[in-house]
Amino acid sequence: MLIVTDREPQPEALEDLSFLPQAVLVLAEHRDLVKLLVISQAKRKGVEIDSSLLLRAYENILEKFNFNSRIGEWIKKMAENGYLLSYEGFIERTALACQFFINTIGTPLTLQETWEKLEAKESITVRSKERNNT
Repeated sequence: MLIVTDREPQPEALEDLSFLPQAVLVLAEHRDLVKLLVISQAKRKGVEIDSSLLLRAYENILEKFNFNSRIGEWIKKMAENGYLLSYEGFIERTALACQFFINTIGTPLTLQETWEKLEAKESITVRSKERNNT
């Protein structure tokens, strides 16, 4: 669970969050949250956005959120609590997968298109028993 806010949560809320090992709290600047909302609304309404501009905006926000490090911390916490098994390179691959899904928010993809795009990324290996469009 990713919780993104531009305000420091109250101590009571932080205490409650401590009981949710799957929660990741990200403090962001208000303008970055507005950027995410504008991008989301534009995609939802079908407004075309320059892909290079969009990629730069996402990369900038991911860097500001320190996303790779936060995912690493989250995975470590989840593994320590017995929710995840870990292996060499797991954190980096998970971060890449998350970036893929963030970059395709609002893009209607069939299951087959998702498989193909994921397999096109050399660092992500897709494993499944079956692949179909259902």
